[in-house]
Amino acid sequence: MTRATQRAAASTTMCPYTEGRPDLNGATAVDARRLLRPDLKHRAGSVPAGTGGLALALAWRYVLLLIGANLVWEATHVRLYTLWAEASAGAVARAVLHCTAGDGLLGAAALGLALTLTRARRWPAERFGRVAFVATLLGVVATVAIEWFAVEAWGRWAYAPAMPRLPPLGTGLTPLLQWLVLPPLCLWSARRLAPRSAAPSARESRGAP
Repeated sequence: MTRATQRAAASTTMCPYTEGRPDLNGATAVDARRLLRPDLKHRAGSVPAGTGGLALALAWRYVLLLIGANLVWEATHVRLYTLWAEASAGAVARAVLHCTAGDGLLGAAALGLALTLTRARRWPAERFGRVAFVATLLGVVATVAIEWFAVEAWGRWAYAPAMPRLPPLGTGLTPLLQWLVLPPLCLWSARRLAPRSAAPSARESRGAP
């Protein structure tokens, strides 16, 4: 046996990932790579440990922030509805709280549907922007439909003359801006407020080793 052959045999038998087996091929090679690169199993499509809990915590934080932001928004732009001048203070307060609760339900439903449509199994570590975009779009579409039915079809509420209206359906400007601005802002804020130990790093978001 030549010296080169002896050195090659010694290097294979001393490999700590083959458990003394002289060859490193087939399944053994795959096992060695997984020991060296634990992230390979995540790249195969599995959800990393802790992602579900992180996603649920961020979703709850988002909904709570969204409810608070919508409460302020509803209390501010209620002056652009005829309710402000025609109803009592108590009726206005009840309407604001009722609309805020509906906003919270709509925001939670839009986020859940966005996660389903984008197949964001590793959210928020991945596809955060895509989920935010789809959730915002769903909220805007739902708002346009709700405002049209409530104002034009059912007469549940009416705009004051001061409310700017947009074609083609005459949608009020402030409810449309409400769902264009608040969902992405609250999602971003919810991620920023996550504990540092739970917040996904840029390396994890890219799926890098």
